[in-house]
Amino acid sequence: MNVKRIMIGIACMLLFALPVNTTYFYEKVKENNFMEIINNGLGKILYVGGSGPNNYTKIQDAINDANDGDTVFVYSGIYNESIILDKSIDLMGECKERTIIIAQGKDGINITVGEAVVYNFTIKDVISPYLGIMLYKTTKDIISHCDIYNSKDGIGLFFSHGNEILECSISTDGGGIMLWQSAFNKVKNCNVINTTNSMSLFGYLTYGNLITNNNFLNNRWDPVFVNSLHNWWFHNYWDNWNMSIPKAIFGVNFIWNIQIPWIQFDWMPSLKPIEWWENE
Repeated sequence: MNVKRIMIGIACMLLFALPVNTTYFYEKVKENNFMEIINNGLGKILYVGGSGPNNYTKIQDAINDANDGDTVFVYSGIYNESIILDKSIDLMGECKERTIIIAQGKDGINITVGEAVVYNFTIKDVISPYLGIMLYKTTKDIISHCDIYNSKDGIGLFFSHGNEILECSISTDGGGIMLWQSAFNKVKNCNVINTTNSMSLFGYLTYGNLITNNNFLNNRWDPVFVNSLHNWWFHNYWDNWNMSIPKAIFGVNFIWNIQIPWIQFDWMPSLKPIEWWENE
């Protein structure tokens, strides 16, 4: 009897530990049921572009008028603006290839709030020192189905924890994905292609991150880390690795100002590109 109660208790803990927005969001994505996502009854829907009589012409104007729990749905088009996302809303593009944000001298999308979703955008023409998508002091955000190219740097997380970067493609002149003092984030099913530095992890508070099922292709440098320990690399594809043994990922750790070489491992690297996009 006591064993049964313990098992029920553990099951309940696991259930309530799941991020509600992540679970709901991905159930509907797998079903291709996007209209149910934006009509989930949690808030109002604000439309950008398209032909509706009260639709907004700028994404930022719709965000400014939204409240936490709302959805901003962006019709296909080219939007010449840099976005500040400071509300816990779902920001959704109609079609990734045709819903394009051309950054205007700042980050493409700068996120400063937790429990937000950004889905289905292409972001381009971001200049240094800005990023395609920047997360600052956020938790439980989801960035999914976003492409960043023709830009200096891709996605950066700063002091941000428990976020998910999923099914994004990044091709930049500089860095692909950067984590700075950011823990327990997930980077999954992404393509990092033709960058100078594919992925960087910095700081003692950057730990417990899961990097899995990604493709690292034609990058000048493999991922590097500095003072970032205990991250989990698993089943990524590396175009410079063709052996079914763990792949070493090199970095350094500073102890009392002494630089010590350090190694992490992708414990089960994929031997062929991971075609996660077949499920789109």
